[in-house]
Amino acid sequence: MNTTTARSFAIPREAPTAARALFKLLGRLQHGSLSVQLPDGSMRHFGPQAPSQAPAARMTLRNWNVCSATLRSGDIGFAETYIAGDWTTPHLSDLLRLFIRNRQHIEDAIYGTWTGRLLYRIRHLLHRNTRSNSQKNIHAHYDLGNAFYGLWLDDTMNYSSAWFDGDLDRPMRDAQHAKVRRALRMSGVQPGDRVLEIGCGWGALAEMATTEFGAMLTGVTLSTEQLAYARQRMARLEVGSLHGTPGVGAAERRAGPSQASSAPEGLRAAAPGLPAQGRTARRDAVCGSVAYSAVHEVTSVGAADLRLQDYRDIDDGPYDAICSIEMVEAVGREYWPTYFNSLQRLLKPGGKACIQSIVIDDALFARYIQSTDFIQQYIFPGGCLPCPSEFRRAARDAGLEVVDEFAFGADYAETLRRWREKFLAERERVLQLGFDARFIRIWEFYLGYCEAAFDTANIDLVQFTLRRPG
Repeated sequence: MNTTTARSFAIPREAPTAARALFKLLGRLQHGSLSVQLPDGSMRHFGPQAPSQAPAARMTLRNWNVCSATLRSGDIGFAETYIAGDWTTPHLSDLLRLFIRNRQHIEDAIYGTWTGRLLYRIRHLLHRNTRSNSQKNIHAHYDLGNAFYGLWLDDTMNYSSAWFDGDLDRPMRDAQHAKVRRALRMSGVQPGDRVLEIGCGWGALAEMATTEFGAMLTGVTLSTEQLAYARQRMARLEVGSLHGTPGVGAAERRAGPSQASSAPEGLRAAAPGLPAQGRTARRDAVCGSVAYSAVHEVTSVGAADLRLQDYRDIDDGPYDAICSIEMVEAVGREYWPTYFNSLQRLLKPGGKACIQSIVIDDALFARYIQSTDFIQQYIFPGGCLPCPSEFRRAARDAGLEVVDEFAFGADYAETLRRWREKFLAERERVLQLGFDARFIRIWEFYLGYCEAAFDTANIDLVQFTLRRPG
């Protein structure tokens, strides 16, 4: 096999001009090494280090399409050619990590040209989170089906970062419980408190708030799939409704565990963690494990009201506490004032809110908001990450104090690594659900892309604790 360094830029004559331009950019790599197999089978090596040194990455070009697409559209074009199968790599996250660490040296390849990204930028702006668009945007991602998410999330059904607290060998379930528990504690939840959760997902925080903390929780979401699951989850826990209707009928409770009706078949298939029978499986499958239940004994049980509702329409405050886990990223920059003003309006004086948010590095924010990226185009339409300084400013402008910040982005990299491994291990079952190979490649790229971004600290994860003065 013919092997040369990229310093000579020796590429086959049939290679397009875009390939020569891209190889010139790759010749600027300062960190790690990249080995590229060209369509004719020859190899090119980039970077100051030998190919065996870390961070090292490899990719194989099946054709030259990636060159022009990347120069034109940056990370979006790079992703689209991966999705199309124009190139492969044995370790996607390593390759993406290498490019991110060399961002300053290969900016043209990461961002593309203004004209090349114009159509994507327009498409992103058209997805801004008006009331009508918000539900469409949420539906596009979260309503892919509970069965899909149940294949690769852990049985707590948390689709947000776990907190491993320094122990990366910690089971995902325990780390997810730790994350939720910290959010509830930082927002000061006490038994009997009225707690609002903005973006209640599949009900993980609602479960802990009502069973372990004894709170009266109201949760809102725009996902019909998540709402159906979360309501069933709370019903199986026999948590009451804030409207006075028990989660499980009185006759069923009197019948006892041996006669309790099982969860609907489709729901059990969608999430293996949901119990097959009322109290019998409750401690093992829903709350975690027997050991977990023994350590965190439930002293009182609250009630839950889960709604299909836009956060802007909530009008039954004030609440003692608010939690919102990785929802603010979906709000959209132009609606940040509305979001933070809603927090202030719905919190009682002296009340606290714990907002868990992905944030982008302050130094990258100005360019980020003027462009668009793969995540906004393919995964979270209408979304926008705040940077830490913008988050603080928006909170302050709404009359809220930032009283605590807890960053744990490295934990998200580990969470994503586990999700990606489990997702790929379930590839055949994903296909059986009706999704195709293209869908799998989109999601593989998404999970690897985010893992690399957290691992290189381009983005971080923070639990912000806010307080309404008074």
